Amino acid sequence: MDEHSVLTVSEAASVLRLSRAFTYDLVARGELPSVHFGRRIMIPRAAIERILDDSLPTSRPRRDPTSRGADASHVSTPGVTATPRRSAGDADQKE
Repeated sequence: MDEHSVLTVSEAASVLRLSRAFTYDLVARGELPSVHFGRRIMIPRAAIERILDDSLPTSRPRRDPTSRGADASHVSTPGVTATPRRSAGDADQKE
């Protein structure tokens, strides 16, 4: 594939996997750098690469693929019974 130094809004949307309309919105809000030639809007490929590079985590720990999104508060430990949490209204009730 021929790599151009600038992309059309449609090409940039495809690279970013965004809709064309949302990509135009990003340009209008100044969140996606662009170069205007008359009515033509071009997105520098380097700007897209910089945005993607800056958004990648640098030292985020890898998620355990077997956890299915559970965090530590939802993980059960064998032999340990969970106690229900008490709300402020529970203190007024007698057991």
